[in-house]
Amino acid sequence: AFEITHISKLTNKLRFEKKAATLQKKLMDVYQNKQDDISEPDKNLTTKTIIYNRIHKCGSATLLDLLAGLSYENDFLLVGEGMPLLRYFQPAQKHSIVNLLCAKKMTDK
Repeated sequence: AFEITHISKLTNKLRFEKKAATLQKKLMDVYQNKQDDISEPDKNLTTKTIIYNRIHKCGSATLLDLLAGLSYENDFLLVGEGMPLLRYFQPAQKHSIVNLLCAKKMTDK
């Protein structure tokens, strides 16, 4: 029973990591202007997505390490960690990021 449970957890973890990697790639596509959806986001959008803007010298690296450790067990994705290019965006890119991260299909479980 232990071996089957272990394999199942490993499979779930791999699925989780693949989902995170896919989202990271989509974010890089936005950064490199390869995105499809640049429409302005809905101003009345309701979402469970949190976007954390790092602040230099305020413990942000510690917070990101904590979030990375908690993400799998608590079923949330942490994207952009270790991706220094994802810091500055043009207005159209910002709209694309909101559309990507706050889309209904992303926030529904």
